[in-house]
Amino acid sequence: MCIVVSYYKLGDSWYLDLPEYLEQGAASEGDLERIGAFRDFLELASEGKSSVKFQIDNQPSAGADVLELAGFTGGRSGAYYCIKQFREKKVDLELWFNQVIYHFVDMPPEKLYIKELIHSSQ
Repeated sequence: MCIVVSYYKLGDSWYLDLPEYLEQGAASEGDLERIGAFRDFLELASEGKSSVKFQIDNQPSAGADVLELAGFTGGRSGAYYCIKQFREKKVDLELWFNQVIYHFVDMPPEKLYIKELIHSSQ
């Protein structure tokens, strides 16, 4: 599973850019909003820009930071992942990946590897 995901900021809110998820009909734009520590993480990653793009994989790659599974409901509502380091700096965040994660995987992997690709200007 190697995917490229983009996030964009509208006002003070961050969203996963995944229109095909909304096109399935059973989803709402609120499902794509990133809140709490995930929002904080995107603020850190974006460095004041309005978008950020990552490669996320379940296999390690050079320059990628690791997210470790902290828990999930066992249902398909989502999973928590901890990130301890980002861009070689210590962070301590627990990120909630809501049910949208199941658009990409059947079960949340034990580890995800995240690597920033680019971020665009404001």
